[in-house]
Amino acid sequence: MDYTFYQGVKVIPGIGSVNKIGELCRDTGCKKAFIVCDQGIKQSGIADRIEKLLEKSAIEYYEYAKVVSDPPASVIDEGAQICRENNCDCVIAVGGGSALDSAKGINILRFNPGRILDYAAKPMQVCRGLITIPTTSGTGSELSNGAIISDTEHNLKLPILCANCMSEYTILDPELTRGMPASLTMMTGLDVFSHAFEAYTAITANMMTDLVCEKIMETVIEYLPQVIKDGNNLAAREKMQAASSMGGWMLYNCCAHVGHSIAHVLGAHFHLAHGACCSYGLSNVIVEMADTQCEKIKKTGRLFGLTFDDDISSIEIASMVANKYKEFASELGLKPVEDCQLQTDTLDELVNEVVNEPFAGLAPFKVTHDVAERLLRSTLKL
Repeated sequence: MDYTFYQGVKVIPGIGSVNKIGELCRDTGCKKAFIVCDQGIKQSGIADRIEKLLEKSAIEYYEYAKVVSDPPASVIDEGAQICRENNCDCVIAVGGGSALDSAKGINILRFNPGRILDYAAKPMQVCRGLITIPTTSGTGSELSNGAIISDTEHNLKLPILCANCMSEYTILDPELTRGMPASLTMMTGLDVFSHAFEAYTAITANMMTDLVCEKIMETVIEYLPQVIKDGNNLAAREKMQAASSMGGWMLYNCCAHVGHSIAHVLGAHFHLAHGACCSYGLSNVIVEMADTQCEKIKKTGRLFGLTFDDDISSIEIASMVANKYKEFASELGLKPVEDCQLQTDTLDELVNEVVNEPFAGLAPFKVTHDVAERLLRSTLKL
């Protein structure tokens, strides 16, 4: 049976909830944890705090702090080997999307042979024992069924679909997100909006996911400006963390579509922040689906405070919403794409990658070569 509305991750939310990590490991029978993080999390003291909590509960651990942005497959393959050699029986991810996706990959290889990129097109057996502790509010990887892994040999970012290998538990402690600078808060928050809007307009959306996606977008519109203005606003941090996780849940139920296809291709080639890539492409995707998703685009516009005349056309509605979204992102601090000075002499290669990227097939319009080229030219201002 193909269920279309499901959430199987056990969530422990709230300020101070990270203090329950030792108890959680003990209750689940974990004897030795493999902690996956980056150097920033280590230097911030968050990793040390978690390790001390594990020690209090007599849980052994091995720290693997080699995560980098856009995690390459080699880091995951290496981490999995070390995890097996140390006989770790659970994996704890601490950090942003890169740490969580890396931990997913490592946990996959704890139960499945080979290299992580083998599982871009290969089934995997069920993997248990993954605990995620996000410290950013963006990817929603703690509740999603995917991991984005970089194939550095071919300059690609590949989605690994892992419905059988998701988090088993996640701890959502907004205090851990307080250290995010305004720029990272902005980038990750725009990613949350993209997840919700693309899931909302994907061909896999349904009446139940629509209600959740609308609330996520409303939350981002209200609380992301607040938390960028005051990073110590824990109430706003908590709202954004919840929106991020719910966005990951919507990725599980509906998935993103061509906006993320564009973001994955641009991110792999130009190494821009994922949230920025999502945002640069989204306004053009809104206009492209004016005729197929007019009512949902109009509802999104109303969330931004727009009103529409009765006799306005679908393309005019889409243009108004696209411009309002760009204004919203700009006011948050996203610099214009022109400032990135993106140049390419391989546009046709990028177009083909967008067309063949798995999420493109979930768009509410057919992503042909011409459509992908039009979207890329508009996004890159070519």
